Amino acid sequence: MINGFEPTLAGQLWTQFYTDNTGQFLRNAAILMNGMLTYYSEKEIVPAVNIALGTLTDNGANVRLMPLVSNTNTIIGTAGDLILANSIPIYGWSDVYPSGASPYWLLVTDMRDRLVWITSGAIDHNSSTLTQQNRISNPDSLFPIRSFDSSDLDLLIGGN
Repeated sequence: MINGFEPTLAGQLWTQFYTDNTGQFLRNAAILMNGMLTYYSEKEIVPAVNIALGTLTDNGANVRLMPLVSNTNTIIGTAGDLILANSIPIYGWSDVYPSGASPYWLLVTDMRDRLVWITSGAIDHNSSTLTQQNRISNPDSLFPIRSFDSSDLDLLIGGN
């Protein structure tokens, strides 16, 4: 009950639609407009500068918004199409979700300056630079279709 009003099913569905769709859209638009790297480094999820550089070795490797092999909806393209730099900046790594082909995932930027995931085997890199300090233990926090929550309101209305 809200202010003496019992919400109807239609009202609950509208609230859910806003939370699941419009809220996510507005949050993601604000993040992309200001830059994913800027936003997530200010939130201290990723470092402001890269932790290492790598070289692409597999143009056919899938580039994903979330390091999940089991979910093909997270694929946004292939490395050959989306990662065009000779030196690829690496901003973190994760072994939370096994990749199957590689022991861990790398968080890199693509040609559109988005933070994206690729299996570690697709990029030649110095694995000794990957420490617990730059391990991303909650990759879900970077996933664009994660649930909208009250902390996202600060981003939309300019709070702290």
